[in-house]
Amino acid sequence: MRILVVDDEEFLRSVLSRRLKAVGHAVDVAASGWAALALQELAPYDAVITDFQMPEMTGVELFERLVASDASYAGRVIFMSGDPGGSGMAAFADRVGRPCVPKLSLFSNLDAALSTITAAPPA
Repeated sequence: MRILVVDDEEFLRSVLSRRLKAVGHAVDVAASGWAALALQELAPYDAVITDFQMPEMTGVELFERLVASDASYAGRVIFMSGDPGGSGMAAFADRVGRPCVPKLSLFSNLDAALSTITAAPPA
């Protein structure tokens, strides 16, 4: 699976990228929503794992822009958060039907979250 990891925390991007690559995924990383949008314009991703709270562009804004550019992203985004109960994140994730994975349990819940990816990108 080709996965884009979006988080403003360099350490988390690095650790998550290494973990995903170790199990056979192709992974790109972006430090912001803007960088993520630029990467997805080059080629579509099977999945996007994004932080909910980021400066400049939130995970919600990124999700909305991705879906506006390609509706199939509505089934290919996974949210992660250091505070999944705060900032309205859980309510938003429930409303759009996407998983919200707490960063503290990210690795134990990652495979289940990836299994929710519903549509492959166009060829």
